Amino acid sequence: MFLLSCCVDDLIILLFTLLRLAFFQLFYFHKINKLAMSNTNNEENMEDHYYPNEVTEKGDHGTEKITEEEWVDVLGSGDLKMKTLEQGEPGSRPQNTDVCTIDLVGKLEDGTIVESYDKAIVEANGNDVVQGVDLVLTLMDVGQKVEIIIKPRFAYGSSGDPKTNIPPNSTIFYTLKLWNASMAPELVEVSFDCRREKSLKKKERGNWWYSRGDGHKAIQCYRAAINQLADSTPFVNESGSTDMPEEVFREFVQIKLTLYNNLAAAQIMVEALEPALQAVENVLQIEPENVKALFRKGKILASKGLTDEAVEIFQKTSLLSPDNSAIKKEYQLCLLQQAKEKTQAKTLYKKMFSSSPVTKHSDKKRSHHSLVSMQPIWECASNPGRSN
Repeated sequence: MFLLSCCVDDLIILLFTLLRLAFFQLFYFHKINKLAMSNTNNEENMEDHYYPNEVTEKGDHGTEKITEEEWVDVLGSGDLKMKTLEQGEPGSRPQNTDVCTIDLVGKLEDGTIVESYDKAIVEANGNDVVQGVDLVLTLMDVGQKVEIIIKPRFAYGSSGDPKTNIPPNSTIFYTLKLWNASMAPELVEVSFDCRREKSLKKKERGNWWYSRGDGHKAIQCYRAAINQLADSTPFVNESGSTDMPEEVFREFVQIKLTLYNNLAAAQIMVEALEPALQAVENVLQIEPENVKALFRKGKILASKGLTDEAVEIFQKTSLLSPDNSAIKKEYQLCLLQQAKEKTQAKTLYKKMFSSSPVTKHSDKKRSHHSLVSMQPIWECASNPGRSN
């Protein structure tokens, strides 16, 4: 019976293993077949590559008539689709942080041009363009030209972009060409004028993401801007000299202070409190009375529950900038929180150290019994001749 049971168990395990092997063979066959069809520019129909509903055969966004087989659903969700217009050099795709030269034109569904850049310099996956363009850029070869359809989620979202007249929840139709892609040069090879320009450009991009409520992308931009001004990397001027003029040095310091302040604000937005605290400390080490840094430090301490320390910071900040309404508001909130915490602490102390009425009554009873029990002793002491 034992042997029969073992045989049955072994048979079940064998059948299960064969089923798993069959499943994986089917799965990998499907993936390989899919890859092969992709490499032949989708000459055959594929179920997950389809013609988007937003584009008609008339090309209502200014493109030529297209067919279903030409479009690639990049993410498989329909939010990002790409069609190759011109082939590029195989094997020349840009890597992360590579410097790319691109042409980019973006249109609304009615054909209105809302973005246009010629020979623009961007960083691959550097958040210099909308997320959909960033994703497609790293899939392109140098020389390749593509058409892209990006749904709001990977374009300008529910906010749109008032500055470029992009309405909320707009689908954007892009034409993108990658002219060149190369590794970013080492900082020691870059002049401080160029590094300053790149840093300021990244800062502005970080401000744009921050204004849209995307703290994570803002943080990436601010960190990239700070890295351009790294103290550990020598600065050189156009002639190759490492001597930095005093006024340029002061300007670099002020740019870094601004970047660390902005970085802290973005980190507070995503509730990364410890890194935010370190960022403001970097500012206060150089400028102990920097109002923005003190204000953000107070907010960080308050968020961490360190109310007394936050009150001290806001008190100092309010003296430095007495007319700042934001500081006044946060200071009052901290004072109210401090008063609340003190009241709670007093209530807790009373419960811990005050005696209840039941305890006092019990103490009185114990005292009475002690006196009664001691009475015979007193009587004996007052009448020594009494025998026990």
